[in-house]
Amino acid sequence: MNSILEREFFSEKEWDSNREFAIEMFSKLRVAGERGDLCYRMTTEEIDKINSFKHPVPFSVSPEDKSLLYFDKTLWLLQETKKLLVRHLVARKKMPVSQDIITPSTIDKIFEKDTKKKPNPEQVEMMVSVPKTRFHFLTGGPGTGKTTAILGLIAALSEKNLLPDIEEIALIAPTGRAAQRMSESIQEKASNLNTKNKDFLQNLRGTTIHSLLKLNPRTGKTEYDGNKVLLKKLLVIDEVSMISLPMMFMLLRAISDSAIVLFLGDQNQLPSVEKGEMLRDFLLFLNSNDFKNNQTLLQKSYRQESAPFISKAGECVIKGEDPFVQFSKEGNQFYFSLAEKAIQPAQEFYWLDLNQEKPNQIREALLNYLWENKFSEMVSRLKEYSDDIKELKLDSFRCLTIYKEGFYGTDSLNEYIAKVALANHKIESVKINKKTYFAGMPILITKNDSFRLLFNGDTGIVLLKNGELRAFFKIEGKIKSFALDTLPEHSPAFFITVHKSQGSEYDSVCLYLPPPREDFGNSDFVESLSNRRILYTAITRAKKELFITGSKSTWTKAIETDYSRLTGF
Repeated sequence: MNSILEREFFSEKEWDSNREFAIEMFSKLRVAGERGDLCYRMTTEEIDKINSFKHPVPFSVSPEDKSLLYFDKTLWLLQETKKLLVRHLVARKKMPVSQDIITPSTIDKIFEKDTKKKPNPEQVEMMVSVPKTRFHFLTGGPGTGKTTAILGLIAALSEKNLLPDIEEIALIAPTGRAAQRMSESIQEKASNLNTKNKDFLQNLRGTTIHSLLKLNPRTGKTEYDGNKVLLKKLLVIDEVSMISLPMMFMLLRAISDSAIVLFLGDQNQLPSVEKGEMLRDFLLFLNSNDFKNNQTLLQKSYRQESAPFISKAGECVIKGEDPFVQFSKEGNQFYFSLAEKAIQPAQEFYWLDLNQEKPNQIREALLNYLWENKFSEMVSRLKEYSDDIKELKLDSFRCLTIYKEGFYGTDSLNEYIAKVALANHKIESVKINKKTYFAGMPILITKNDSFRLLFNGDTGIVLLKNGELRAFFKIEGKIKSFALDTLPEHSPAFFITVHKSQGSEYDSVCLYLPPPREDFGNSDFVESLSNRRILYTAITRAKKELFITGSKSTWTKAIETDYSRLTGF
């Protein structure tokens, strides 16, 4: 790092105290970026020194807040993205709009066949508002009815003959898995609507933002550079919390000033893997300026009817409250030992105590318990493919944990389960390119393959068919198989990280919490991964059952940590 700064920003005669200061600021910005922050907040002494600094360096002070320091490119992206957001909001505010484009009676008619799915006032408000604001944010947790609201809006536009042609509509998401789930949800729910264009709705397909923008993975550039815009009149953008600053900039630059745009997301979920926190920043901007009508928050959770404790647990965690403490006040039992759980009736939300003290013993006890009670049955049940298999049922159970690498990461946990499976059972297996596959093994795609329609986050399973082990996936409602050596990058999926689970839902979830940093060294633990938002994201993946196990100190620490990123937006 020193040689880069020396060669590019200083001549030999200028090596003085500024050299060390520049390197220090450079280092602090890199650390801030690793945490997800866009900038570093300087001390008073650093502010004074940076203001007197005359040498060219690759970082700048924010013109709005002199205590915030950015890399030059990051500050430029932030400022340009903010300009684009304002431009889109102002442009639509100036457009003449009829006040009765969509009315509540229009929506009532659309949902009259399915009274159980009749929209609540918040959903109706959004459907009525979007044609007026034309640039709208719909937020809410899982189970609050965002998909129902989208369908109602599109169907209502159709009833009023305002719906664009199908090639002028874009349903997009930051990941292939999220885009596919949006397609599946719309197709599934469209059949119950009372609309003349039901077939049209069921033909809508989601795609990734990368695909829509025709992003070149090598150059990082798109052909929509501001001079050329997307010929889309209606855009629905899902999982906005996962969109990074560079991607949001390119997306806003590509969207026409006249298009209707609907952003969907949950601001309490984990932010983008890359730097920034666009959804929270945008919502704060709307609230602090004259654009409060450009957003709708869905608060009623329909999961509370079938899984009230899971829903309430997510709400507790975001508020910094321990749901186990809160629920225990009501006289219910939520802590079970292995022996107690064996004789207890089905429980929706609970902590599983593995009766061990040391972290490595807890880990081993959990893996053995999961094999005996979950994975063994799954592997024995799904060994061989037959034509009468209509559903792979891959979303029935999933184990989540915080990180990927190290002794407590998904790589090591999956390796342990695989060894147990191969050692204790006569299972068909094969080794390809140093990877071992066996019948009944779930796998997770980690890199998009648009040719095969396999996307990062898709889950499949290895099954035996006609004497050959192949990977089976559900794609657009149909089960398709692939030769193992033709798959894009992938990994075993008995365990996956909470980050990888975003955009997915499972009937039953196990959340394994590894020990805190001091228990096993710094290399395995990332501080920013122990917080309320990672717990909330994990909790809200479960629809019917959630059990948590592992380190109680990690659980407590995470609830106490309110994680947000410093962006200066």
